[in-house]
Amino acid sequence: YVRTDQNGLVSVQTIRPAGYPGTELPAHIHVEIKSGDSPPLITEIRFDNDPRLTPAMREQSIRDGFHICSVVSKNQ
Repeated sequence: YVRTDQNGLVSVQTIRPAGYPGTELPAHIHVEIKSGDSPPLITEIRFDNDPRLTPAMREQSIRDGFHICSVVSKNQ
């Protein structure tokens, strides 16, 4: 669980998980966002540099409303 800052922003640091074995599904993190009494937004975060995120899968991910995030190395 995380809370937003005073500006409504949140930052998450993670490692990119592996994709599900035996599938071509890109690596992703499931996210549920809840605000007040509104129904939760349930979505996924996918990773821009994932080799499984083909152009077709990228287009589908965008249509599905998934967020594709840039990956920044901790060493940078």
